[in-house]
Amino acid sequence: MEPGIMYFNPEYDFLHISNDTGHVAEFIHDLKTVHDPRSVGLLNLAASINDLTGTGGICTIEPSSLDPSIRKSLAETLLQLRQVFFHQTQMLGRQPFPLVTTPYPDDEAANRAFPVETCLPTFRRLRPDPRPIKRDLSKVFVNVDPRRMLLAWRKLLRAYLNTDEVAQTELRILLTHGSYGKVDSAESARARLEYEQTLWTERLGRFSLEGSVATAFGFWLIPTAAFRALPESDHMFRSEPPQLMDLREHWPDLAVTDL
Repeated sequence: MEPGIMYFNPEYDFLHISNDTGHVAEFIHDLKTVHDPRSVGLLNLAASINDLTGTGGICTIEPSSLDPSIRKSLAETLLQLRQVFFHQTQMLGRQPFPLVTTPYPDDEAANRAFPVETCLPTFRRLRPDPRPIKRDLSKVFVNVDPRRMLLAWRKLLRAYLNTDEVAQTELRILLTHGSYGKVDSAESARARLEYEQTLWTERLGRFSLEGSVATAFGFWLIPTAAFRALPESDHMFRSEPPQLMDLREHWPDLAVTDL
């Protein structure tokens, strides 16, 4: 990869860390001690389950294997984080044909309120999602238990800070629906929705968008309280199966991408 410049404002920017290089801890250390003249480093973080627990993921690193200076920077960063978004993209959840038993007929099981992912890095956070989505929030399909990420994060905090949580850090589940291709413009967004409509019509033989909520491109930020609390012991954790969730009591924020 050619060397380049990363423009980064820790007060406003989120970094989506990846486990691809196996040097996440070193990167966090250098960001704080080498590249930031104010020695602030990372304040806002996004990560998926693979980024956390996959090979080279930040939650798989044994603290004793790190240089003391790197270990110190990582602990300081964990203590100062303002926001952590646990990123979950799924290809199920908007479809009008449910994969679990529901009280809805097929043409009512669709959930067009479910935001669609884009490949653009900027977003506006609307607190809460301002759309009229109460009915849609009663039937949000979650195909993988996002608490796996919360469990991994708790293990990380226990390993470096000897605590289960940092009071000042806001944790949210970032839930978004994957696309069938790259969405990076208004034109590609329209094409994505047209393709989806074709799939739905072919499957059902009929499908009406009348009365449905307008699709948002971006993601939901769901309070962690919407999901069952973690057991005290890591060994007692059991992942929930795919399920329809009622999020009306935990109305999410909406992060919108301007296309």
